[in-house]
Amino acid sequence: MTVDLRRALMTRAKNQRDQSLINKVRYSMQTYYCGLVAMVVAKGRLWLMGMLFGSRLHSRQLDLSGSLSMIKSYD
Repeated sequence: MTVDLRRALMTRAKNQRDQSLINKVRYSMQTYYCGLVAMVVAKGRLWLMGMLFGSRLHSRQLDLSGSLSMIKSYD
């Protein structure tokens, strides 16, 4: 009777330890994949912004430098 009870308690404790280990691994994998997805989304957003506004920003910089050189030439 006591041996069966002790064996049952030991099995239960081992199962709880295994479950906590599984939960820790699951949580770490979940955070890793969330971070990976967030990084990919951020890189994709930066790439998309570069594709959409890159040429516009580049032409604006050229216009700004051209207007600055015109101001300098008048002085």
